[in-house]
Amino acid sequence: MAHRRPPPQPVGEDDNLTGAELITQPAAVNQYNRLRDVARHYAVPYQEFAAGTAAKEA
Repeated sequence: MAHRRPPPQPVGEDDNLTGAELITQPAAVNQYNRLRDVARHYAVPYQEFAAGTAAKEA
């Protein structure tokens, strides 16, 4: 299965989702779940990121 990026999810002025692609194929859903889990594993909390950025700028 070729990797396919999901389209950006535009949000209207009233903060409601105005468009998204519904993915129902089990293999694709599992692939995106795995990608989400990897991204969360390597994610840095915002406060830690901001502190590191501020330290580099000083």
